[in-house]
Amino acid sequence: ALGLGQGPAFIFVASMLTGIAVARFVRQALAERAAREA
Repeated sequence: ALGLGQGPAFIFVASMLTGIAVARFVRQALAERAAREA
């Protein structure tokens, strides 16, 4: 039962962390671009 529930939970956590990292990277890139254009 442990191995069965671990798969989806791991995928959920991994996708959530990836989404956070991507959002942070995009936000930083937009901030640098805005600072360069200003």
